[in-house]
Amino acid sequence: MQDTRARCTGKLDARSRNSSTYILTTFAVREVTLKIEFYEPAMCCTTGLCGPSVDERLVRLNEDLRRLQAEEPGITVERYAINQRPFKFRDNADVYKLVTGNGKKILPVTTIDGKVSRPVTIRRTTR
Repeated sequence: MQDTRARCTGKLDARSRNSSTYILTTFAVREVTLKIEFYEPAMCCTTGLCGPSVDERLVRLNEDLRRLQAEEPGITVERYAINQRPFKFRDNADVYKLVTGNGKKILPVTTIDGKVSRPVTIRRTTR
């Protein structure tokens, strides 16, 4: 079972507005859940620590993701490197279409709740 954080929303009773106090007459509790998935290019590990030099961007990403998950327990983060979890790329139709249409140069692609979350642009270099 996924740990989620409950958020309360409420509505003020219109009859109580004439007094100095407000009465919360209705409320709803909703669970905040969010799934973020990173579809990344081939790499030996996601930490950024292996290889000939440390990849500071991956180190910062790992730190930011740990902090985010600590602050918001309802957030799930998954990372998939194309060389380690290739079938995950096929499981999401939008990601699969982007990668098959543009190749690995389109990576990384980020999805939030299964939908591609950032505009995808391909920079072409001329030689």
